Amino acid sequence: MDAVEDPDHAANIESTDCRETQSSAGRNGYGSSRLGTRPATEAAPVETSAGSVRMTQDRNSNLRGSVSTLLGSLAYGFAEDTNERYRRTNEDGHSFIPGFAGRHEDTFFAIYDGHGGREAVAEIERRFHEVFAEELSRERQTQDNASSTPPSDRTRYPERCFQRAYARMDSELETQRCLYVGSTSITCLLRRDEHDGRRYLHTANAGDSRAILVRRDGQVVRLSYDHKASDENEARRVSDSGGFVACRRVLGVLAVSRALGDFAMKHVVISEPYTSTHPIQEGIDTHVVLACDGLFDVLSDEEVAQMIRNDMQMRDNAQYAAERLVRRALEEGSTDNVSCLVVKLA
Repeated sequence: MDAVEDPDHAANIESTDCRETQSSAGRNGYGSSRLGTRPATEAAPVETSAGSVRMTQDRNSNLRGSVSTLLGSLAYGFAEDTNERYRRTNEDGHSFIPGFAGRHEDTFFAIYDGHGGREAVAEIERRFHEVFAEELSRERQTQDNASSTPPSDRTRYPERCFQRAYARMDSELETQRCLYVGSTSITCLLRRDEHDGRRYLHTANAGDSRAILVRRDGQVVRLSYDHKASDENEARRVSDSGGFVACRRVLGVLAVSRALGDFAMKHVVISEPYTSTHPIQEGIDTHVVLACDGLFDVLSDEEVAQMIRNDMQMRDNAQYAAERLVRRALEEGSTDNVSCLVVKLA
């Protein structure tokens, strides 16, 4: 058993005096932080057969990372820390796949945050990008065969593909009996449109892993929605579905209200994702940051954006920025695994 109870999954919670829906919490909750530093070590990337990137770990450090430059204009950095003071195992996963679904300028990237064990997150990490690529191929073939396609459909069709991919992935997990094991997911597709030549960022998420877009002037745009039991809208949906929220947890057990897996609670913990499409403003939109709640529970969107700006002024290096964000989350008292992926758009 971990030194600290899983913040997302608590099997044994006393609920005799707290069986009330938590409806006062809003969508956004920002905390304070203080700047600090801690030494880190880098590690080398290892390419997998699927084209995604896994990290080799320095045996003297929990912090892992990789950096890669693509097409001369797109760079990324990834870092994670098990946070062994509080966690025995790392239940996070991630993917970064350039040239996605046969398109040279398209890139898929994701962060997955498991709970209850690694069974679900390992399968999602292995399979989700394959399922999503199949849905993209099917949708593109349908559009090619159609006599005419509305411009909005040509732009936003990856959102439909995400919806179907999440449903399919959830069904695959059901066959593996993931009753009390699940994972949040924040998934992104960065693509260049073949019709107007613009780049678009499509996102989908279930749970509380988050994606933000950082702009050159320091503004930040949240691209995802935190599906938490403490969220008023989600608490109402859970209640309408025959469940309840106790102690800010669905059925008194799970902190997130949407996830892949968790079939013992699937009637209330659904996998339907929030989706969005954002046209990239070249020269204005500079970075995308994906991270699990181990980071965003202790750092606000604005604090992350400010750190990205500061780091890019000192060292124009996405890997450096990702590692700094992970270290900062640990310094701020995160008690969870911490994973962060930083994508530099230009």
